Amino acid sequence: MREKYNLRQLVNSDFKLINEIENKLKIRQLSNGIEIESNSYVGVVKLNNFQIIISPKITNFNLAKMIAFAYDLESIEILNELNELATDKANISDIISLIFLKETENIFYQGLRKRYQEKEEDIASCRGKINFNKLAKNSSSSVTLPCRYQELTVDIEENQIILAALRLLLANTNNRKLKKKLNILFSKIKIEVSLRSLSYQLLTKGLNNSDRLNNNYKNLFRLVELLLRKEDFNLLGEQDNDFPGFLLDMNLLFERFLKKYFKSKLSPGVKVEAQKSLKNKFRSDKLSYNLIPDYQFFEDGKLVRIADAKYKNYEQKKVSVSDLYQLTAYALANKGKINQVYLFYPGSKIESKTFSLNNLARDIKVEIIAQGLNIERILDDIENKNLDFKLFD
Repeated sequence: MREKYNLRQLVNSDFKLINEIENKLKIRQLSNGIEIESNSYVGVVKLNNFQIIISPKITNFNLAKMIAFAYDLESIEILNELNELATDKANISDIISLIFLKETENIFYQGLRKRYQEKEEDIASCRGKINFNKLAKNSSSSVTLPCRYQELTVDIEENQIILAALRLLLANTNNRKLKKKLNILFSKIKIEVSLRSLSYQLLTKGLNNSDRLNNNYKNLFRLVELLLRKEDFNLLGEQDNDFPGFLLDMNLLFERFLKKYFKSKLSPGVKVEAQKSLKNKFRSDKLSYNLIPDYQFFEDGKLVRIADAKYKNYEQKKVSVSDLYQLTAYALANKGKINQVYLFYPGSKIESKTFSLNNLARDIKVEIIAQGLNIERILDDIENKNLDFKLFD
């Protein structure tokens, strides 16, 4: 997608961010405005004089459900809240903030997790154990005793992660209603929990404390990890409590969403493996290159289907030659003699287009079946637990 916008001017400080995201989103200064080119990324980029919002083709309501399902967050009850917040005017960071808010509210009103922490302080009456080494060194006639004791507290890493993430999302949420709710919850938790910087180090400490007592935190930790690792969900910049943008790779989301959907539809004897290399490779004298389809389907251990997912508008545009080349390579390289390879793309209706390659001299026939999948219908299918919808025609 390439669009031009008149009367928009970049300033020098914008170019550091533009260079950082050039492999995801290209922003170019023109004589009378700017040009924006985006492939699979959607989201928000904040520049000095304006912000760029790239919205997906699907509704934000369905986007939120896709994220919840793809990343095992489907237990989060967000649907009524989504309608209330008028998500058609929301952006990606608002959707993520809402998902995080709802799960945090569930945890907060059930009670934040507590754990005993060791404390040491001078107090008037003995508590726990007296620190006799410190007492011997203290020659003053103090009326206090140096004590070491265990205190049950909510000020632990798990809750500090929640508070730090709330601050990050609060600073970057546009929706007024959502911002108000985030601020109320942030203020309540901050009364008892220390505010720290959100980092991998803090998240690792929280994960190391994981046990059956804090399973309710797993969704929140998963979201924080997605934000921090900057792969699927991309926080731009290095700011502690503010970031100049948030981008979501719809291609990766579509791949993950379909992978989990396929797993929910397959019969017991069939399994799907994602991003697994085919046994055959491209080879040269010193180098080899793996061929990695998005999905391989196995029935009783035997390869029966190969497929890729592309978040592209193939309902209205021609399937790219590069994609046909890629899938043809899968057909030729697999050892299961699978000559039909599927290419799944989002569409408004379920339809398929077949591209055939016949080489009679070599007895080779390859078929690439580009099949549109209606995301809204799939989401309804998931919600209604309909098991009759066929994956392959």
